[in-house]
Amino acid sequence: MSVMSVDVVRHGVSPTRSAEDQTALLMARFTYKENFHFSVHIYEGDTRIRCDMTVKNSGGNHEVRSVVSIWMVPPWLDEHKFFMWLQDRIHAVEIHEANEWFKVDGKSWFDPHINNRDAGL
Repeated sequence: MSVMSVDVVRHGVSPTRSAEDQTALLMARFTYKENFHFSVHIYEGDTRIRCDMTVKNSGGNHEVRSVVSIWMVPPWLDEHKFFMWLQDRIHAVEIHEANEWFKVDGKSWFDPHINNRDAGL
């Protein structure tokens, strides 16, 4: 685990700096896995967090691949609710990955891309 460095990227019209600065300051305070990188993006007044991660492919060759998730930050979050929301977003990513990797008899039990739980099991 390492201290986060947070990039702020502006796309289009920027909102008041306080919204992006507050989000960047909050993001700089937390740590997570080294294969996750977070950046704050401003899209025409909306603050979003981009999560870039490298993960092993759950398919046959297990090669490392890049995955991106982008989350719009709700404007009403106080500090405590922000970290609860952020943790929830990260949990969703980890659950997605766990569902890809969970297999029974070599077959995916619940593929989040294609629900094949009932296919041949």
